[in-house]
Amino acid sequence: SGKTTAASPSSTPAATASFDPKNYSYVRLFLFPLYVSSVKSDWPEKGRLRKLVDIDEAIKIMDLENRLYFKKGLEMVKERGLHLLKP
Repeated sequence: SGKTTAASPSSTPAATASFDPKNYSYVRLFLFPLYVSSVKSDWPEKGRLRKLVDIDEAIKIMDLENRLYFKKGLEMVKERGLHLLKP
């Protein structure tokens, strides 16, 4: 079909999980900081969960959910001070 899919690391129990690159497909991921200036009670994607947290909490959440690429991206944002910019 030409589609590439990746297995979710969270689908394997943490106690028995070990990273094996042969079990994954790779994709290029682009992350960018989103600067929030206001939070509305009504928004287009209202059916989706949203949670506003500071950069340290976001990094902790990604670590707990074993989403290491997102964690690394957030750490890079923090290292560069991009989380401190004002819109």
